[in-house]
Amino acid sequence: MIRFNLNKITHPLRNEKGVAALLGVVFGIVIVGSIAFNFLAESRQKQSGSILTFTSTNAFMIAEAGLRYAEKCLLADSATGDTECDALQGKTDWATNISNAQNIPHDFGGGDFVIDFAGHASDDEDNIFVVSTGTYKGAKRSIQRFISRQCVLSL
Repeated sequence: MIRFNLNKITHPLRNEKGVAALLGVVFGIVIVGSIAFNFLAESRQKQSGSILTFTSTNAFMIAEAGLRYAEKCLLADSATGDTECDALQGKTDWATNISNAQNIPHDFGGGDFVIDFAGHASDDEDNIFVVSTGTYKGAKRSIQRFISRQCVLSL
């Protein structure tokens, strides 16, 4: 006669260890997925911000190059071969000989700059107020300063 011991038979429906492990794996996948999604969303925002910074910085540097170009045009003694620049050289009185109509547009570094002699109350024969506006891929930055024939140092 064969005897069965019913206490030794395991019931697969009462095995909670496997269900807990499965739920732990599912929750782990959900958490790692949400962290990865958040990282991707943040990196896209940072990429668009860096593109704006890149274009703005390039526009600023082009505007600065425009100021240096205007200073060279005003202070250099020799002709550069650039008709807008040559028209500014050799002027004895900057306040009366250079007007706002003598704006200098120029292509530079994938963008362009415009030099504007805006006119200022402090303009005189040796000092002139200059505004340089640099443009690069839609970004626009302006720099302004006085250009002087003589070195002006403040102590």
